Amino acid sequence: MKNHPFLILLILLTAAGGTGAYLTITKLKLDKADDIQFHTTRFYVKNESQIVSGKPVDFRIILDNHEAKSIEYKLKVRIAGEEIYSKDIPLPANETFNQTITITPKTANGYLRFEFRIMKNNETYRTRVFQVSPIIDNSIAQDLSNESKKEESKYNLEKNGDLLTYIFNSGEKLILKNSGGKVNIGDAVYTSAKKNEIQVFVGESYERLIPDLANFLLPVLLEVKDVKIKVNESYKLQNGYSVNLLSIEDKMTRVNIMQDGRVVRDFKSTENSTMEYWMKLKYFGRIDDFKKQKAILIKTTKVNMSDVTVDIKQYGDQKSIVIGNTYSEFRVTDITSDTIVMKNTDAITIEPGREIMLMKGAIRIKV
Repeated sequence: MKNHPFLILLILLTAAGGTGAYLTITKLKLDKADDIQFHTTRFYVKNESQIVSGKPVDFRIILDNHEAKSIEYKLKVRIAGEEIYSKDIPLPANETFNQTITITPKTANGYLRFEFRIMKNNETYRTRVFQVSPIIDNSIAQDLSNESKKEESKYNLEKNGDLLTYIFNSGEKLILKNSGGKVNIGDAVYTSAKKNEIQVFVGESYERLIPDLANFLLPVLLEVKDVKIKVNESYKLQNGYSVNLLSIEDKMTRVNIMQDGRVVRDFKSTENSTMEYWMKLKYFGRIDDFKKQKAILIKTTKVNMSDVTVDIKQYGDQKSIVIGNTYSEFRVTDITSDTIVMKNTDAITIEPGREIMLMKGAIRIKV
């Protein structure tokens, strides 16, 4: 057994001063703030890395102010009853605070509690409690909360005889031919979607590497807007990357991008300017200085005396999709300039009212 055992994360949601819902994520749609019909504050916490005793853990904090007025919030984090982190968050009406904080848990035998408490006008508004316990094997940390499970995909269902047509909010389409409670091989047809310059494929968003081809794609791992970063603060991204604001002088900002603690790119920028980091690619296990792909795009939208507001987009490894590729029980059968078409290679059993999960849960439907 390793010196630092992995921990199982058990999320307990405790409401103080009201009840709240944990952040619900599906691959095909995120809940929109516009759907809120009443004045409220939404507070979400989610771990973004494994929880290992003695090692830093990243937690994503999202705070939505829908109170119709500016609110002075304060975030407090406690471990085993001891306050270890505090941050003032003044938030105008209809604004969102979305940042990652890093905490290092330490535990011996028994349980350890993380409490993320949001204060509103100096009073406790809501508390999110994470309870962790050591385990004796080396399993990856698991999220056991029912709140974090994926919801059924959002779609409209059209029935025409034995044909079931699912049109998803993402624009994707799935057609099933019901043959007595079963969809035979080749009778389930999935079609990807194109929204402006974005290709949506199996619930994920991609940018096209070649505008007129749907199968050369660059995954969009993360896209956040209106992120405020103060001087000497960092904004953590995925895969060990972070964006760091070093200084502001005469509206000129100095920013760097780091990966795993190493600076990979330095920038100087002004308001309404764009910064791009292109990472070098590996071929046959070696870095090729002449082959690169876009990895991070940062647009500076506002520069103040001590902070900046930026939009950030992070990309994954480029993907080439060809006819014959398989995605769980589906295989790519056709590629056009706008769409990727797949058909099922296994029969699918369908029952009224029962949820059907396809492509490892990326698509979830009911008949």
